[in-house]
Amino acid sequence: MKQQDKDNIVIHFKERIVTLHFEPIDSDIDIDDLVKIHYDNLIGEILTIATLMNRVGWLKAEAQDAVRQSSFELQIYEADIKEQYRRNSRSTSSDSKGNQKVKYATKDEVDNSVLQDPGYVNKRKQTMRIQKEYDYIDSLYWAVKSKDQKINRIADHLKPEEYEQEIVTGVVNGIMINVHRKLIS
Repeated sequence: MKQQDKDNIVIHFKERIVTLHFEPIDSDIDIDDLVKIHYDNLIGEILTIATLMNRVGWLKAEAQDAVRQSSFELQIYEADIKEQYRRNSRSTSSDSKGNQKVKYATKDEVDNSVLQDPGYVNKRKQTMRIQKEYDYIDSLYWAVKSKDQKINRIADHLKPEEYEQEIVTGVVNGIMINVHRKLIS
């Protein structure tokens, strides 16, 4: 039987009670340890892998949204600055007959002016940095997905009730596992 609140899940086994406490994922987390399978606490891995997949999936979605927002802001800025350059590039001249001719910058001239605009350069660099951060999280997502698949293959051959004695207190997949003996069976 499982009981759940916002930060904890309590699982009742025959002889033990296991409490899973969710710790925040922060930038100081050891990624290599997170994606490694802890064979010394295989049941802990089985109990926590779905939660880890969910948390990394949420991180990926947030990072992807940040990329989309930044790209959209860059497109708006680029459109505004192109319009400004087009307006400011207008020049008039007279031909040999004295007729006035209005000349605007070419598309390439406008594009080059945008690429040299300091505001555009800063926004473009910010978008590239956000994309790089997303790529890191995406890589983590696929590593955790691979771990999830391996753990699920192992779990197909195990029954948690038979191995409840093997659950170890400690942090697995960013989740603190506390194991207590039941006082009343």
